[in-house]
Amino acid sequence: PCASVEVTDAALFGKDWIAKTGDNVCGLRDLAQVSNPATVDFQACLDATPEMKKAKQDKVGLDTPEGIKLVAAGSTRVTSACETVQAANGYCSVWKAIKHKDGHSITDITELVKAQY
Repeated sequence: PCASVEVTDAALFGKDWIAKTGDNVCGLRDLAQVSNPATVDFQACLDATPEMKKAKQDKVGLDTPEGIKLVAAGSTRVTSACETVQAANGYCSVWKAIKHKDGHSITDITELVKAQY
């Protein structure tokens, strides 16, 4: 019997790009179409949001209803900021992780994203 693979964790191979579908933040998801992606440290950006700072300051458990709401709002804020930076800088997509098979570097926009809020 074949082991089932969750689609969100499937490694995608398109042209020369290697990434997991679940690592796409915004923009193109089809690796065959990716030409100029950027990467972002999503957790660092999330931690820098007002929502997560409030959760930490107020000692809100992230598994509580209020914590879950704050994480969701913070994630939405990060994704929106990624979309803004992507559009302003001409990137085709933003990923938590993506590699090129020739190993060339990919621009990290973490600081640009954090500057949006």
